[in-house]
Amino acid sequence: MVNLSLSLSLSLSLIIYLFSITRLQKAWKYVSSKYMAALKEIETLMSPNQNYSVYRRTLKAAEAPVVPFQGVYLSDLTFIEENVDILSNGWVNFAKMTMLANVWASLDEMKKKDYRLKEVEVIKKYLLAPDLILGEKQLYECSKKCEPTLKESSATLKKSYSSVRSGRAKRLSKKLSFRDYLPSREAKI
Repeated sequence: MVNLSLSLSLSLSLIIYLFSITRLQKAWKYVSSKYMAALKEIETLMSPNQNYSVYRRTLKAAEAPVVPFQGVYLSDLTFIEENVDILSNGWVNFAKMTMLANVWASLDEMKKKDYRLKEVEVIKKYLLAPDLILGEKQLYECSKKCEPTLKESSATLKKSYSSVRSGRAKRLSKKLSFRDYLPSREAKI
């Protein structure tokens, strides 16, 4: 039986696959195969393919308490709500009402057991630290500091090359003069 936070699984997969993180190719090389396999498992579990079919099967097999991903329920409710309440013949749309009842029943089922969660102060402080909450632009800027883009790194390389080159030229011009290139008087032509 599965007892887990499916909401946390999706949150992790969304965070890990942000562009500002996936672009860190050098850093990904240091992630162990054990953790890469775990990430792959989460990615497979939370794949939106076939209307989250793997997630839905896992959720059905899970034993309460389970923290579901709310986005799937909101998506289902939105889809159901697009149907009319009253059919053209004046009858109540029982198919719609049945689908709504099924969604609410599945949510209600997950509340039957107590969630005996222990508060871990260190984790709570870490998660509530306002300086850790960065927007996507800030994350990308931090990412670029870790691993500059090819354009930025080539610009930096050109800049450092030109500074080395100009410094070298200055040193050479101080050491050598035009006369150094002329054949010496002693040399025979």
